[in-house]
Amino acid sequence: MTHAPLLFALSAALLVGALLTLGGAIVAADHPRWSDDLGIDRADLVPIAIGTAAFGLLIFIAAVSAILAAITGA
Repeated sequence: MTHAPLLFALSAALLVGALLTLGGAIVAADHPRWSDDLGIDRADLVPIAIGTAAFGLLIFIAAVSAILAAITGA
Protein backbone atom coordinates (compact mmCIF):
# COMPACT_ATOMS: atom_id res chain seq x y z
CA MET A 1 0.00 0.00 0.00
CA THR A 2 1.28 3.41 -0.87
CA HIS A 3 1.33 6.39 1.42
CA ALA A 4 -0.70 8.53 -0.97
CA PRO A 5 -3.75 9.06 1.33
CA LEU A 6 -1.47 9.89 4.25
CA LEU A 7 0.57 12.35 2.23
CA PHE A 8 -2.59 13.92 0.82
CA ALA A 9 -3.98 14.48 4.32
CA LEU A 10 -0.68 15.86 5.55
CA SER A 11 -0.47 18.16 2.55
CA ALA A 12 -3.93 19.47 3.37
CA ALA A 13 -2.79 20.09 6.95
CA LEU A 14 0.28 21.86 5.59
CA LEU A 15 -1.94 24.16 3.53
CA VAL A 16 -4.28 24.87 6.45
CA GLY A 17 -1.33 25.70 8.70
CA ALA A 18 0.16 28.03 6.12
CA LEU A 19 -3.15 29.83 5.58
CA LEU A 20 -3.76 30.24 9.31
CA THR A 21 -0.25 31.60 9.80
CA LEU A 22 -0.56 34.01 6.90
CA GLY A 23 -4.03 35.16 7.91
CA GLY A 24 -3.07 35.73 11.53
CA ALA A 25 0.05 37.63 10.52
CA ILE A 26 -1.87 39.88 8.14
CA VAL A 27 -4.52 40.70 10.73
CA ALA A 28 -1.87 41.31 13.42
CA ALA A 29 0.11 43.61 11.14
CA ASP A 30 -2.89 45.63 9.95
CA HIS A 31 -5.01 45.44 13.10
CA PRO A 32 -6.42 49.02 13.10
CA ARG A 33 -8.26 48.46 9.83
CA TRP A 34 -9.36 44.93 10.74
CA SER A 35 -10.61 45.95 14.18
CA ASP A 36 -12.76 48.66 12.63
CA ASP A 37 -14.11 46.28 9.97
CA LEU A 38 -14.87 43.48 12.44
CA GLY A 39 -16.09 45.73 15.26
CA ILE A 40 -13.62 44.27 17.76
CA ASP A 41 -11.51 46.40 20.09
CA ARG A 42 -7.89 46.69 18.94
CA ALA A 43 -6.56 45.42 22.26
CA ASP A 44 -8.68 42.28 21.92
CA LEU A 45 -7.91 41.59 18.26
CA VAL A 46 -4.11 41.45 18.36
CA PRO A 47 -3.82 38.51 20.83
CA ILE A 48 -6.41 36.56 18.84
CA ALA A 49 -4.52 37.19 15.59
CA ILE A 50 -1.15 36.28 17.10
CA GLY A 51 -2.64 33.14 18.66
CA THR A 52 -4.14 32.13 15.33
CA ALA A 53 -0.81 32.66 13.59
CA ALA A 54 1.06 30.67 16.25
CA PHE A 55 -1.46 27.82 16.05
CA GLY A 56 -1.13 27.77 12.27
CA LEU A 57 2.65 27.67 12.57
CA LEU A 58 2.44 24.72 14.94
CA ILE A 59 0.17 22.86 12.51
CA PHE A 60 2.57 23.68 9.67
CA ILE A 61 5.61 22.42 11.59
CA ALA A 62 3.82 19.24 12.68
CA ALA A 63 2.69 18.51 9.12
CA VAL A 64 6.18 19.07 7.72
CA SER A 65 7.67 16.79 10.36
CA ALA A 66 5.11 14.07 9.65
CA ILE A 67 5.66 14.34 5.88
CA LEU A 68 9.40 14.03 6.29
CA ALA A 69 8.98 11.06 8.63
CA ALA A 70 6.64 9.37 6.13
CA ILE A 71 9.00 9.97 3.23
CA THR A 72 12.17 8.83 4.99
CA GLY A 73 10.44 5.94 6.73
CA ALA A 74 11.76 6.89 10.16
